[in-house]
Amino acid sequence: MTRFDLQGGDCDPDVFRVAAHEAGHAIATVLSGLQVLEIKIWWTSRTDFGGFVRTADYDTTDRDLLNGSLTTSMAGHEAEGLWLTRYQNFSSHRAALRTYRASCEHDLRLFREERRLGKALLTETAARARAHSQLIAHWHRVERLVDRLVRTRHLTTV
Repeated sequence: MTRFDLQGGDCDPDVFRVAAHEAGHAIATVLSGLQVLEIKIWWTSRTDFGGFVRTADYDTTDRDLLNGSLTTSMAGHEAEGLWLTRYQNFSSHRAALRTYRASCEHDLRLFREERRLGKALLTETAARARAHSQLIAHWHRVERLVDRLVRTRHLTTV
């Protein structure tokens, strides 16, 4: 049995998936030198759930911070894929990413908008690879944050 009981309790496995997605954004935000202000997940039914991470404004002319933000945009989907392969029996990370790509359209739009702000910034592939590496290295933090998010639904640093 894994540390997370996805079969019992009152939480649908999709709640854990959404929490992992938002935790991925939050961990990558901090690792990129940006500040997380708030993380929230919600669910009102089996088909109505979601979440967000609110960050502090940053200097969009700073190339390193902008690349960090691009990495953060990709980190939610990457964390979701890692979660699904570790805890929800997906055969591969790639299959998990493909299955839930539609749920990440907002993040992809944000990535494209932010990428237009500067030149010689990370590509989507490079940002995904960077996010993936960060999440693997800090997976224990993702798991702890998922646990806290599922229990509390809302975390704030302000």
